[in-house]
Parts: sequence; C-alpha cells; structure tokens
Amino acid sequence: MTIQPALGDKYRIDRRIGVGGMAEVFLATILGAEGFERRVVLKRILPQFSGDPKFQSYFIGEAKTAAALDHENVVRVFDFFCADSELTLVMEYVDGCDLAQLMNLCFSADRRIPLPMALLIGRKLLRGLAYAHARAGEDGTPLGIVHRDITPRNVLLGRGGEVKVTDFGIARSKSLRGATQAGALRGKISYMSPEQAHGDLVDARSDVYSAALVIWELICGVRAFDAPDEIQLLELVRRPELPAVGSLRDDLPPGLEPVLERALAALRQERYADAGAFERALNKVINNAGLQPDEQRLAQFVCELLDEATPPPLSGRRTATLIGREISGALTPPRSKRPRRLTRPRSTARTAIALALVALIATLCYSLLRPDRPVATATVAAPQWIERAQAALLSVQTDPAGALVLINGAPLGLSPIDALPVLPGKSMMIEALKPGHLPGSRRANLVAGKNRSITIDLCAYGDSRFY
Repeated sequence: MTIQPALGDKYRIDRRIGVGGMAEVFLATILGAEGFERRVVLKRILPQFSGDPKFQSYFIGEAKTAAALDHENVVRVFDFFCADSELTLVMEYVDGCDLAQLMNLCFSADRRIPLPMALLIGRKLLRGLAYAHARAGEDGTPLGIVHRDITPRNVLLGRGGEVKVTDFGIARSKSLRGATQAGALRGKISYMSPEQAHGDLVDARSDVYSAALVIWELICGVRAFDAPDEIQLLELVRRPELPAVGSLRDDLPPGLEPVLERALAALRQERYADAGAFERALNKVINNAGLQPDEQRLAQFVCELLDEATPPPLSGRRTATLIGREISGALTPPRSKRPRRLTRPRSTARTAIALALVALIATLCYSLLRPDRPVATATVAAPQWIERAQAALLSVQTDPAGALVLINGAPLGLSPIDALPVLPGKSMMIEALKPGHLPGSRRANLVAGKNRSITIDLCAYGDSRFY
C-alpha cells in the first residue's frame, strides 16, 4: 500500500481492516517523538465517492457528531483532516471484537452469554447512548443526537472489558444542517424501530427501541426478527410481535421482563424517553437482584472466546469490517456445523399477513407486465397514479442482484429493476438492501420521459452464523 506523503510524517498505515458502503478503514499507528507510537483507526471516504459533496457532508457530519462525544462507552475521535483532497477521521482503536462476533462465537460453541454479563453489556451500551442523548453544546442547548443505527455490529468489546458504541455515520443532530427527512430509511432493517422502518422522523426513543432489541437478543440468544427477504423483514419490523423474554430464558431477575417490554413498545410514546431513563430502570433491576456484573469477568470471557477462535483461510472476498475489527472474519465458524436455533413463534395473524403479501406481490407482478401498467410512487404515503408519459423510467442494477430497492424510503421491488415508471424528482434517494451486506445508496435526478440507469455495489459482511 502506498502511504500518502501527507500522512507519512504523523501516521503509519499498517493495513486496511475493513471497507463499507461509504468508507474504508485502516489500522494505523501515530508516530511521535522519541519513538512514541499509538494504535489508531483511520477512516476515509472510498475513492469513488471522495469528490461527491453529499458523501462529504455525511462524513463531516459524522466527524462533528463524534467529536462532541467524550465518554468511556463511546469510541473517541482524535483528529479529522484532509490529505490530498481526501477527508480522514482518526478514531480510537478497540482491541477485541464487536458484539455480533461475540454472539456468533457463543452460538457456534452452544454457549449462552451469562446473564450478569449480558446485563453489564446492556448497561454500558445504554450509558454511552444516554451520554449522547443528553449531550449539550457550549451554550447549554441540547444537541439532540440520535444514533439511528444501534446494532450488535456497532457495539465494540475490548479485551479489557470495555464496551463502546461506534459508527455515528448516520446519526442525526439538531446542530447539523441537512438532517434526514421523513421518508428516507437509514440503518439496518432488523434493528430499526417501527417508526424508523416507516421512514418517519426519529428521536431518542428510536435508539431506546434498537438498544432494547440488542439486549433482548443478548439475553435470549436468538434473532428477534428473521425473514427470507427484505420486504417480509420490513413488514415484521414495522409491526413487531416479540415473544416474552421469559419464555426463552428462565433465569431472569424479577422486574427485567416489564423493563424490556416497555423499551420495546411498538408505540414510541409508551417507551422510555431516552437511554438514560432506560438505563436507570435496568440498573434498578440489577441492583435489586444483587447480580453485581463484573467487568473483569467480562474481559476474561471475551479473551477466552477470541483466543479459542481459529482463523479460517483467507478467501480474498470483500468483507465489511468496521472500526477496531482487526480480527473480522477470523471469528466465523464453518456453516456446515450449524445447529438448529430457536425460532420465534408465528401467529395466525402473521400467516395471514404473509399470504396477503404473496397476493400483493402477485398483483404487482401482473400489473408490471401490462403495457398500460400504472406508475409506482416515490413516497411513503398512499400511492398516487400518473400517466406513463409524465413518469420517469428507472432501471436499477445491484451487485449482487436480489436486493430490495427503495426510492425515498418506498420499496420498489427486488433488483434488477428494468425501466420502472416512477414519479420524477430531483435528488431522489435510491437505496439497496440485502441480507449480509451493508446498505448501498445513490442520489439521482429523475426526469419525466427519461430513462435513468443506476448501478449500486453492495459490500458483503463476513460470513456469519448468528448475523
């Protein structure tokens, strides 16, 4: 790898440790006087997007949001600079793994995360979020930070027992211009709150819901939502029906189940107001039960699992590794030994919804094959039909194919999409979502009577058993 001269005096880039849909991540070393060295992570926009003002705006927003946060349970930002027209973010390096990798290891070894450790991880996750939610500017005005992408992959665990929230790449802050508008989906579908999955504007209560899902999965050891494709998954997330945590684990302390039920309420007004209120309720349960989670035991547990993991041969394929995941991919057990996992009970109502979806898809396919087919809308609201001559024609290819394509948050179907009539508009957000891949997106101006072709490359996560 060629090190840029602008970086060479201060940073030594050791190797690239990950690539995502917008940025690439490098393990690097700060070079100081008298042989001083310190491991850090460098994150910068992918070369193909480095000149795009919109991507630069997202990246600058992430840097400003993260720089405002200085807490032991949040990954810290040390520097932000531009070298050879490339924006670079310097972040704290966490020696360990992410929570998804830890859960994968436990699942493959048929081990359950001890309840005190699961609650300790949940408590530290909530502390980091609570700090972000309550953060105020120098004038005392709340910044209104909402993470919007709380998932197991964005919770890092260190070998010393550290738990840190990372990746504020799509966080929203009232202090930043250009906040995401209603109708645009951001984040991983499985961990979205119902209002986020509908494309509504979100607040701290959305993060409360996502964090509660992560804690629910930590305790139960199974996925909260799972579906064969994104359309069905989106429907499940928008109308959540989770089994009681007590039905999947019998060693719960008194009071834990109602705390999680409140945090997982489908209606945001029924949830805790922010992560701080959720953390206080969880702490009360922990203290009343006398569980006393031990950070040293968590550190030992993480180290044992990582040291027992056997790295598989490198395959050379792209993986989406984020901050601090130096060992990403090495934690994935072979799929051939996968045991059966618990599945969620499916109600009669859900079966009816699935049948209705099948009928809807069949109707849509029939209408799309007709020469006088109606025009799909680019809004989350009720359909609006217009004449074909007034429509823009949109073609979307994804690599790999079979991704759910959305325009301004409204699902269009699975890729490839060929000359689909849609409402014209400027700077329309085209998104592609596929299991096991980071979301991809492009903005495009859609002109009436014109055909616009878009290609979106999706970057795959490493193979995973639980995620």
